[in-house]
Amino acid sequence: MTKQQVADELGIADVQRLKVWMRQFRLYGDFGLMDHRGRRKEYVDKDRYMKRLEMENAVLKKWLEITKKEVYKSSINS
Repeated sequence: MTKQQVADELGIADVQRLKVWMRQFRLYGDFGLMDHRGRRKEYVDKDRYMKRLEMENAVLKKWLEITKKEVYKSSINS
Protein backbone atom coordinates (compact mmCIF):
# COMPACT_ATOMS: atom_id res chain seq x y z
CA MET A 1 0.00 0.00 0.00
CA THR A 2 1.43 3.39 -0.95
CA LYS A 3 1.49 6.46 1.27
CA GLN A 4 -1.14 8.07 -0.94
CA GLN A 5 -3.42 5.06 -0.53
CA VAL A 6 -2.93 5.10 3.25
CA ALA A 7 -3.71 8.82 3.33
CA ASP A 8 -6.83 8.29 1.24
CA GLU A 9 -7.94 5.37 3.43
CA LEU A 10 -7.51 7.41 6.62
CA GLY A 11 -8.97 10.59 5.16
CA ILE A 12 -5.72 12.57 5.44
CA ALA A 13 -5.66 15.27 2.78
CA ASP A 14 -1.96 16.10 3.10
CA VAL A 15 0.37 13.20 2.24
CA GLN A 16 3.33 15.25 3.48
CA ARG A 17 1.75 15.32 6.96
CA LEU A 18 1.53 11.51 6.85
CA LYS A 19 5.22 11.31 5.87
CA VAL A 20 6.15 13.52 8.84
CA TRP A 21 4.13 11.34 11.21
CA MET A 22 5.74 8.18 9.81
CA ARG A 23 9.23 9.63 10.21
CA GLN A 24 8.47 10.76 13.78
CA PHE A 25 7.18 7.28 14.61
CA ARG A 26 10.24 5.60 13.08
CA LEU A 27 12.59 7.84 15.04
CA TYR A 28 10.84 8.06 18.42
CA GLY A 29 8.10 5.43 18.49
CA ASP A 30 4.82 6.31 20.20
CA PHE A 31 6.47 9.25 21.96
CA GLY A 32 7.13 10.90 18.57
CA LEU A 33 3.41 11.06 17.87
CA MET A 34 2.53 12.79 21.13
CA ASP A 35 1.69 16.49 21.14
CA HIS A 36 4.65 18.35 22.67
CA ARG A 37 3.35 21.87 22.28
CA GLY A 38 3.10 24.11 25.33
CA ARG A 39 3.72 23.28 28.94
CA ARG A 40 2.06 20.33 30.58
CA LYS A 41 0.87 20.49 34.16
CA GLU A 42 0.86 16.71 34.26
CA TYR A 43 3.02 14.25 32.42
CA VAL A 44 1.13 13.25 29.28
CA ASP A 45 1.87 9.56 29.40
CA LYS A 46 1.65 8.55 33.07
CA ASP A 47 2.33 4.86 32.43
CA ARG A 48 5.55 5.59 30.60
CA TYR A 49 6.56 8.05 33.32
CA MET A 50 5.89 5.47 36.04
CA LYS A 51 7.91 2.81 34.21
CA ARG A 52 10.80 5.27 33.86
CA LEU A 53 10.68 6.07 37.58
CA GLU A 54 10.53 2.38 38.50
CA MET A 55 13.52 1.64 36.28
CA GLU A 56 15.42 4.58 37.75
CA ASN A 57 14.59 3.34 41.25
CA ALA A 58 15.83 -0.17 40.43
CA VAL A 59 19.10 1.20 39.04
CA LEU A 60 19.64 3.33 42.14
CA LYS A 61 18.95 0.37 44.43
CA LYS A 62 21.46 -1.74 42.52
CA TRP A 63 24.05 1.06 42.66
CA LEU A 64 23.52 1.38 46.43
CA GLU A 65 23.95 -2.39 46.86
CA ILE A 66 27.22 -2.37 44.88
CA THR A 67 28.49 0.68 46.77
CA LYS A 68 27.73 -0.94 50.13
CA LYS A 69 29.63 -4.09 49.09
CA GLU A 70 32.64 -2.03 47.98
CA VAL A 71 32.68 -0.07 51.24
CA TYR A 72 32.39 -3.29 53.23
CA LYS A 73 35.26 -4.91 51.29
CA SER A 74 37.47 -1.86 51.70
CA SER A 75 36.77 -1.70 55.45
CA ILE A 76 37.70 -5.38 55.86
CA ASN A 77 40.93 -5.03 53.87
CA SER A 78 42.13 -1.99 55.80
